[in-house]
Amino acid sequence: MGLHFGSEIEILQKDFKEIEGIRGSVIVANPPYGIRMGKDENLNQFYTDLGLFLKDRCKTSKAFIYFGEPKYIKKVPLSPTWKKPLQIGGLEGKLVRYDLF
Repeated sequence: MGLHFGSEIEILQKDFKEIEGIRGSVIVANPPYGIRMGKDENLNQFYTDLGLFLKDRCKTSKAFIYFGEPKYIKKVPLSPTWKKPLQIGGLEGKLVRYDLF
């Protein structure tokens, strides 16, 4: 059984800085966080840059971002539409939705 809109789904594993833009789409991401990186590795700047990418180059899209370490939500320079707790692999994180205009 295939997905009804399967031909319209594109899955990328790519540095977001290399993507020109995403418009009118649904974006789902599980970006790196401390436990996956080993340390903080300047993740504050990473999440600021991710937020600016979404704000500037993903207009008319919706983004669902999983934060394995919810402290980084405040580093994204966008207002969340909602935040929901989500446990993945025993890790208490948050799924955050951003509506991008």
